[in-house]
Amino acid sequence: MSRKVWSFVNKYLQKDDLDVYLNHNKVSKFRTENVKDGIKVTYRCSSCRKYSECSFQVRVLFNSQNEIIVSTSDTHNHKKKR
Repeated sequence: MSRKVWSFVNKYLQKDDLDVYLNHNKVSKFRTENVKDGIKVTYRCSSCRKYSECSFQVRVLFNSQNEIIVSTSDTHNHKKKR
């Protein structure tokens, strides 16, 4: 199985800016993990709850320097439901 490729999107200093980005991309919280560098939160597409229907994900790292680092994996690729 291949690993997911994450692309850097932006670095925010305020959570309000992150919230605007997340709402614009229509994602919801999927997983929260404590990592060495801070807290990592993964969001997935709100329209398609199953990964097989849309592989778009956003990964946010809240680091110890109070920065919010945003990366994405793939793009919205909704498959038509039958």
